[in-house]
Amino acid sequence: MIRSIELINWKTHRHTKLEFKSGVNVLIGIMGAGKSSVLDAISFALFGTFPALKSRRVASSDLITNRPEEEQEATVKLDFDANGSVYSVSRTISLRGSSTAKLEKDGSYVQAQAERVNEEIGQVLKIDYDTFSRAIYAEQNNLDYFLELTKSDRKKQIDGMLGLDQFAAAEDNATSLINSIKAMISDEEGTLAQIDIKSYRAQLEKLAGERKAMEGEMGSLRTAAKAAETEAEALRKELAEAKALQSRKNALAKEIASMGGKIAAMEGELAAIEKLRIDGEAIQAALRARKAERGAIDRELERLKSDFKDATARSASLSAVIRANELKLKERDRISGEIGGRSLESSKDAVRGAEKSLKELNDAIARHRALEREIGSWLEELRKHIGKCPLCERELDSGLKEKLLKDKTALLESTAKESEKLARQAADCETALNKAKEESTKLAVYTSKLKDYEGLDGAISKDRNELSAIKPRAAELEKGLESKEKERDSMNEAINKLNADMETARRKEAYSNDVKKGRAALEQKAGEMDAIKVDDKTVDLLQEKLGRKDVELGEAKAKLGEVTRHIATLQSQIEDRARQIGEFDAIEARIERRRAYISNLNKFKTALMDTEALLRNRLVSSINGLMDGLWPELYPYGDYRSIRLTSKKDDYLLEADLGGGDSGLWEPVDSVASGGERTVACLVMRVAMSMVIVPNLKWIILDEPTHNLDSNGIAKLISVLGESLPKVVEQIFVITHEDDMKQIGSAVVYTLDRDKSADGPTTVSEL
Repeated sequence: MIRSIELINWKTHRHTKLEFKSGVNVLIGIMGAGKSSVLDAISFALFGTFPALKSRRVASSDLITNRPEEEQEATVKLDFDANGSVYSVSRTISLRGSSTAKLEKDGSYVQAQAERVNEEIGQVLKIDYDTFSRAIYAEQNNLDYFLELTKSDRKKQIDGMLGLDQFAAAEDNATSLINSIKAMISDEEGTLAQIDIKSYRAQLEKLAGERKAMEGEMGSLRTAAKAAETEAEALRKELAEAKALQSRKNALAKEIASMGGKIAAMEGELAAIEKLRIDGEAIQAALRARKAERGAIDRELERLKSDFKDATARSASLSAVIRANELKLKERDRISGEIGGRSLESSKDAVRGAEKSLKELNDAIARHRALEREIGSWLEELRKHIGKCPLCERELDSGLKEKLLKDKTALLESTAKESEKLARQAADCETALNKAKEESTKLAVYTSKLKDYEGLDGAISKDRNELSAIKPRAAELEKGLESKEKERDSMNEAINKLNADMETARRKEAYSNDVKKGRAALEQKAGEMDAIKVDDKTVDLLQEKLGRKDVELGEAKAKLGEVTRHIATLQSQIEDRARQIGEFDAIEARIERRRAYISNLNKFKTALMDTEALLRNRLVSSINGLMDGLWPELYPYGDYRSIRLTSKKDDYLLEADLGGGDSGLWEPVDSVASGGERTVACLVMRVAMSMVIVPNLKWIILDEPTHNLDSNGIAKLISVLGESLPKVVEQIFVITHEDDMKQIGSAVVYTLDRDKSADGPTTVSEL
């Protein structure tokens, strides 16, 4: 049994919670009030989907409330009893595309993964979604829906409810597959008929023999090419060694000539330095003394620079501060002029007064608007109801109805005019409030700034006195700095001259050492060059031998290449013929396999048809057995003894027994029964089908069952639902717009309503 369901931001339901009981549960409301949304939510909570979502007529994002404003997620919570335990399942969907699910049993966690939740509920209830949608839940249909269909449509619909449509689909698929395989066999047999396979095999043997002969010739050519390549490689190595020695000999000759020129140049430089008669030790001592004097000058210069920098920086800082404070003085005087004699506290009082007036006006506007909506709703209901008051449902004559319409219309117009007047006053008040707020904010800013400018006159006077004292000191430091820099420049010139003389002394010693080393190296290079005996004639002879051997090797490789390419061509032809023969063999094998497939598929198709017929007979027999027991309970009259469902080749007939003796006088229900009797008969069939398909779950959902019923038919249905059906079905849900369904005895009745003109949410009340 389903205990309750709670909907949060689900379609038009902001927050709806419904408690159910065993027996009949009725949801009554106008079209669009949110009744069917409750049934969709029950299916979604149990299985994560419902027919419109499963068929993609709606998207998951369409389930989340989006009017008058868009919500980010929707939640459905369902409590139900099964096997002596209480189960609670909740599911949430989000605009981001994510979803969550959770299942609890007797308050303890069971599962929180959507597919696993579906599996757990399926095991508990012993059904899956497809079975539930066929046996328990059906979208809006009147009860005698099956009687109004054509034969083929009725056969298709009932087969679908009983799950037999899968057999028909399987048979069609098998037939289509058999025809496809036959077409493939015919195509491939036509292909083989046009081919001389024996000729292809003879060509393959000839090509293989030719390839074997060419492979023998290629072996001889490879041996000759290998010998020529070995000899050419030895000559190439010998030639490379001779060229390397010749290159080394030429390089040594160039090095010897270059070294002789360098030694002569260094000896000339050494003779010129000797004439200068420079004393290196005396120069070194003079250089140390001058560097010490320059160090003392640099230290004094750094001190003067630091003092001058500090005085200059302080002078600039004081000047900037004085300029900034003078600007602040001008700003202070301007602000004082702006404030005049105005008070900050009085401006705040003006703001508070305007806010109070605006709130009073807005409250009055809200009351008038609510009254407008109430009068408008009353007028709309009064216009829709013919001869009855929409509130008390008492009878109204035409004169009284016209008077009520006229009075309420006049009241609506006067209320609207008063609302417009209050709205204009509120707009004027809001303008005054904004002006007062702007004035108060401006005074608060000015008052704060004046506090920041206190003490400026004294600060400016102090900074000016300090600046007057610093400027003479900075000028004196600048003159001393210029004098000391000139003294340092003079000392640097003396040091540079001594450094040049010292460098000349060092160069003399270096030249002397380089001349000794150069002569020793020159003698070594001359000896190495004399030891090399290779000349140009030797290299030319080796080059000529290598050329002749390379020609011989090229000819051998060319012949080998021709043979290799010929063998490759033969191999390609062999592989092509072998591939073609393999394809022919594969086609013959496929044809045999496909003939076996057709034989097995024909057997399978026959088994499907036999199984479908057997299962249909058993299901119809079970349904008729249950209808025999249900009919006396739901139809307590004697004119029709029983009803039955008969399976025809292309149709199902719902027949009534008119009492024609032991064998019965069976006639189609739609040809002999009244509207109310047809409704009861179809209700019995629906209940029996549900009990056969799901014997352990005694629920049934009826969506708009009063469609096309007259008042007598509705009265009969109310009687059956209130008295008979609860004896055989544990829990019944009825979705209807018919107010008379409130009369079902001992039923839980909820009325659902919403203001569709304002995109309002669903509201629920229990009768």
